[in-house]
Formats: sequence, C-alpha cells, structure tokens
Amino acid sequence: MFSAENNSSMTPKVGSQLGRYKLLSPLGAGAMAEVYLAQDTKLGRPVALKLLSDKLAVDDTHLHRFEQEARAASALNHPNILTIYEVGQLRRTHFIATEFVEGQTLRQHLHESRLNLSKALDISIQVAAALTAAHAVGILHRDIKPENIMVRTDGFVKVVDFGLAKLTERVSDELSSSSEAPTMLHFDTEPGTVLGTTRYMSPEQARGLPLDNRTDIWSLGVTLYEMITGRRPFDGQSAGDVIAAILEHDPVPLDRYVRAAPADLNSVVTKALAKNVQDRYQRAPVFMNDLQRIRRRQELEIELAQPTLTHTSGGAAATTTGGSQGSGRHFSTVSSGLGSTLPLSPRRKTRKKIDSIAILPLANTSGDPEAEYLADGITETIINTLSKLPKLRVMARSTVFRYKGKEVDAQQVGFDLGIRAVLMGRVLQRGDELIVNMELIDVMDGSQIWGEHYNRKRSEILTVQDEIAREISEKLRFKLTPTEKKQLTKRATDNIEAYHLYLKGRYYWNKRAGIDLIKGRDFFRQADVDPNYALAYAGLADSYTVLATWNIIPASEAFPKSKAAATKALELDDNLSEAHASLGFVSGVYDWNWSKAEREFKRAIRANPYYATAYEWYALCLSWTGRHQQAIAMAKRAQELDPLTPIITSVVGVVLHYARHYQQAVSEYEKVLELDPNFIPALCFRGAAFAQLGLYEKAIADEENALTLGGPTPLPLHILGMTLAMSGDRQAAEETLDKLREVAKQKYISPFFLAHTYVKLGYYDRALQCLEQSCEERFYRAASIKVDPTFEVLASDPRFQKLLERMGLNGRKAAKS
Repeated sequence: MFSAENNSSMTPKVGSQLGRYKLLSPLGAGAMAEVYLAQDTKLGRPVALKLLSDKLAVDDTHLHRFEQEARAASALNHPNILTIYEVGQLRRTHFIATEFVEGQTLRQHLHESRLNLSKALDISIQVAAALTAAHAVGILHRDIKPENIMVRTDGFVKVVDFGLAKLTERVSDELSSSSEAPTMLHFDTEPGTVLGTTRYMSPEQARGLPLDNRTDIWSLGVTLYEMITGRRPFDGQSAGDVIAAILEHDPVPLDRYVRAAPADLNSVVTKALAKNVQDRYQRAPVFMNDLQRIRRRQELEIELAQPTLTHTSGGAAATTTGGSQGSGRHFSTVSSGLGSTLPLSPRRKTRKKIDSIAILPLANTSGDPEAEYLADGITETIINTLSKLPKLRVMARSTVFRYKGKEVDAQQVGFDLGIRAVLMGRVLQRGDELIVNMELIDVMDGSQIWGEHYNRKRSEILTVQDEIAREISEKLRFKLTPTEKKQLTKRATDNIEAYHLYLKGRYYWNKRAGIDLIKGRDFFRQADVDPNYALAYAGLADSYTVLATWNIIPASEAFPKSKAAATKALELDDNLSEAHASLGFVSGVYDWNWSKAEREFKRAIRANPYYATAYEWYALCLSWTGRHQQAIAMAKRAQELDPLTPIITSVVGVVLHYARHYQQAVSEYEKVLELDPNFIPALCFRGAAFAQLGLYEKAIADEENALTLGGPTPLPLHILGMTLAMSGDRQAAEETLDKLREVAKQKYISPFFLAHTYVKLGYYDRALQCLEQSCEERFYRAASIKVDPTFEVLASDPRFQKLLERMGLNGRKAAKS
C-alpha cells in the first residue's frame, strides 16, 4: 500500500502524481475504472494505471477479495497474460499498476475491419494459452471478450483483467440481491457496458450457477465466432433478449456468413458453444490444440497451393509466383479462408516436392486376429525403412497407430498431422497366400500419387516390403546416392521365421502391458534362430528396459540384460538407432556413466533423426543431471516427432516439473488426458505438479482417480502420501505408507517410493536410508534425486552428497561400486 501523500479524493488529472506514478494521458474509461498511461518514476518505466471506481468499493470484504484475486493473477507468469505490477491504495483511490501494452483492444480491431481466418485463429490460440495457464492454478477470468484482449503492434496478445471480472460480478450480484433490484441480475445502466459483457456470458453464468473453467471456453468461443463472421452468435435489443438467446437459441453456422469457413472449424466453434457444459470442451488446452490443428492445415494449404506461373514476356520465358511483377498482368485469386488469398495459375500448376509422410496402420482383412501382428509389422517395417530416406519426415509409429481400426480420410489425417502424403493399405493372408494393396495419397488435393496390388507367397513378405519402399522413393522423386539406395533396401534378416518372430515381439511390446511385455521379450529371444539379427537384439534390449522402468523386473536384473542385448545388436549393426538409445539409457540410469550415455544418444539421433524415443530418454538423462533447458528442448523434439503418444508428452511434463515449471507441466499432462483420460502416469504426474503448486485437493483427487483406475500401485500411492503430508494430514500420510508396505509384500517395490513421504513427514534419516537402498539396487529413478524438489531439504546432509557423488551427479565421475 502507498501512504497518503496528497489529497487523493480529488479526481486525478493528467500531470498529477499518485504516489510514485505520474499520470501522462488517459487511455480509457468504463463503469468500473479509469485507465491512464503513467510513468513509474521509481523504476523509470511506463505503466497502465487503472483507478477503480467507488462502485467496486462496496465494502472492505469486496476490496479484500479483489486484492487477493488480483495478487493471485499477478502470480501468473505467462506471456499472454497482462503482468500486474502492484495493487494498492492511496487514501480512497484504489488502483492497479500493470504493464503498458502498446497496441489496441481486439474490439478496436473489429471496429476497423473483419479479421482474416489466420489472424482470428492466432488470437484465439494465444488467448487459449493464457486460459490454460490460469486454469492450471485454479484462476478463472469470467469475462473474456474483445475489450479484455489486447493485441500489440507485433500481433502478440495479452489478456487483461484477471481477477477484476470476479469482483465486478460479485458487486453486481450484491446490488441485484438488494431490495431495490427488480430482477435476478443487475445490469449497469451505462450504455454499452454490461450489455457487451452479457453477450459473452455462458448459459451457466447467465443462470447464476457455479462456474468453472468451461465458462471461459464459452466466452472465447463467442469471441472467435465474432472475429470470423463479424457478428455475435447471441444478440438482441436488450440484455434480457441476449440472455434468452444464450439459453434457448443455437448460433447460426459459420458457413452461413462465410462460405469459405472450414467445416471442422464450425465443429470446433459449435463444441465451444455447447449449452450443456458436459458437451463443451472440458479444458482450454484441448480447445487450443484443435485451433492449432486447423491453423497448421491452413498454413499448409497456403504453402502447397503457391504455384509456379510461367508466362512469356517479350519472347523470353519468365517465372513468377503470381501478382503483377515481371508480367504486367494480374492473375485472379480465390480465398481459402478469411482474408487469405491463393494465387491460381491460368496455365498450369506444379506439384511441390513431398517431404513428409504418414504410413497409416495397414488394415488386417484376413478375419483372423492372429494375423494382426503381420499387418502391424509390415506397417512398422515400412516406417523404419522410409525413415532412412534423407529429407523425408516420417511420422512416428505411435502417432499413426492412433488411427488403427478407424475409418479415416487421408486428407484429414494429413491436415491434422501437418504432412504432405499419406500411405494407406490392406493386408489379406489366406493360407500361404499374401495379398497387399497400397495407395499413396497427396494430401493437398486428395489425388493418388501411386498405388499397387501385390499377390505373393507369404514367404515373399520381405521382397514385397523392399518393392514398396523402392517404388515410393521413386514416386516421391528422391535422388539417392548408391550408398543410400543400398541402405534403403538393406534387410535386417533374410530368415522368414526370425522375421515373423520379431514382428510378434514388436506387436506385444507395443501393447506396453505387463504380460504383453513378457510375451514380447520371449518372441525377441526366439528370433535368435538368426543369430545375426541385430533388430531382434535391439527389441530384447527395449523389452528389458521397459520391464525395469515399469517395476515388473528388478532393475538389478533387467538393466544388465538390456545392456548385453543392446551391445550385441551394435556389434552386428553399429548404425542401429534403437540399440544406441537403449544403451544410452542404461549407461545413464544404471551405470551412471553420463558421458557415455550422451555419446550413445547422439549416435542414436545421428543414425535416425526421427526416432522419438531417443530424444525422450535423452531428455530424462539431461534433466536428472540438471541440464534443464537442453532437456526441455529434447523432450519437445520428441513430442514434435511423436505428438500423439501419451508417454512422450508426459515426459515433456516431467522435465518441466524438474525445471520447476509446474504450471507448464500441468498443461502438458492435460494434453495427454484429453486424448486418454485413463492414462495413469499423466494423472499421477499432474497430481505431483498440483502438489508443488499448493493445490492439494486437486493433487489428491488425481492420485485417488489413478488408484481407482489401476489399483494400489506405487506411483500414485507414493505421490498421494507425499501430498497428504504436505497438506498437513499426517495420519492419512502414515496410512498411505502402510498401504505401500502392504503392496511391497506382494510384489517388488523399490524403497524409493517411500522416501518422498518420509521427507514430507520430517523423517529425514528414514528417507536417506530408502534412497541409499534404491541406489544400491540401481533403481532407475534414484538418478533423479538431484533435481527432485522433494529432496532439496536433504541437500546439506553429507550422506545425500555422498549419494550424488556415487552417481556422478555432482560434477564428478560416478564412484565404482
């Protein structure tokens, strides 16, 4: 608070001083506040100074609540949220000092002109990003509208008035509940003020029901609709008419006003404006992801539709990309979206080189579930083979397999994933006969680039796969060197029996369930009928690595076997990315040889720059050694390569968590949970991030949900115990420890899972004993203790430092053990 330096009950004037702020010029005024551009004379920076109206000062309770909420909003550290510098009072003048944004409100932009589709999407995505950050810590805006969205001169968006919206509503509620209020809601009589807000109210807000983050999603949906069409979806001559429209009428579809509006954009807006909150987007990041997908597709359409125009001027051939330069002619254009124009060639249109592809899971049309491994295996082999082509981005297996068993449109898949071509096919096995149909689709226009029908013997599967890879390479017009051609057609094995065993191993390994991982391991073992089959050894290494990290086999047993298998694979093929990645992970988390781990990860990435798992595991090792920025970059790269795999996006959240970016971590976990609400690791990790943010109820709810879904397993139990201890419920935390001990009587559980709760209960000696045992067992997560926020309190203990030294986490080489 400021002390009173002058009589602040007078109306402030330009040039006057309010504490350390000098008022320079008015920026705007409304029913609730006047806003001035001011100079912070102490820090020498411009600020926006909002002077609150007496209408907000109903009583001290309201002001106290407002200050609490404004301060909570000021704690939001996000580039799309206006930074609040200070909330204060000078005598009777209550004020907020914020960063000064040089630009216009979105309302001012809309008054000047309708936005093109690209700009509307960009603004909405930035607002959704702001809401994602706010909702992650339990803060609602409750008044998203064009007036509260600032657009800087460089196009950057700032959402303003977090916290103020809540207070405004409380004041209105109190006034409306007084004996003088004729209706349920109080509408300000100042022209254009509250009516403007009413148009953006959600149905539940208009009814006076409890609100959650979905009310902000509705308001952003209304704003997006208005940006696209130039009209509001719910309107009327009075506030009552508007509310009736919100509660009873559906908005007119976008394409009624804008013929070029994409159908999926209409679906997205319709979902955001669902009157039933259960039918609406449940979380802002999912709304944002759908908008980003549409924007990526728009950008791809614009890029791919830029033709090369050939014309003759003065007898000489010339080339231009449309427009009037060089030719003296203006070519006609068509719109692919609001304000976006694509030049059309009057002569011809050339196809741009295809540099990205998705190989969708081949459909098994055999009617035999036992043949499923064959369809999946052929798909995965083609993915791995085409990944060897230089300058061709091939979508990761785990991303494309999200489409398995679904009826999909190749163009829509291409637009969703931001790639240029889609390969689709079917496999039919009848006895010894193998029939494969393939089709390569150009995403831009839906045309077939190539198609082929293969009718061969089952024993000729390797030949069929070679032909598919070679023909696709030729159709995509890749110029390969002799070495690259040899690499493209290089077979991992010529032994058909070994190959089928390997495919079965991968089929079960990819299911990532306990019994299936064991089955996968066994099939990889049997594939040694070809003792020179490097891929089979790499698969065996992967199996043991996951069996260890999922606590199915003790690390002391599994990791040495993983290391041996990876080493054998590399003896047979030193350019095998999978084997280098497995060896890198084991070298780090088991051998604690971090320099070797880094070398192996780099070798893995050089061998296959599109192998997402190499980046994922590398990110974890970088994070645990304290190299947070590099870890985040590697995790993000894995996510770019494999955006739909839950565990990879969860790892992005994990490395953000260890870097102390808890809000961002929550956002990543929520992306996962929108795709798969039952993905237990993301639930557990989000709960851990909530706990660090002090949101204990949310954290406990996540862990209890995970326990309901997966039973009493160590991951949710240990985070639950830690959270209960942090919240002050020692008895419940102790009971959770007892549950962990009971589970440990039935199956292997590392003592590592007890350490977090012991720390939060203040049992430091017990915690250190657990960590020492975990280190002795070489439990892989023991390598995270340097960066785990729970163990910061142990950092000064010599026993903890000795553990770090032993694991090579204090800048020295790991001690031999």
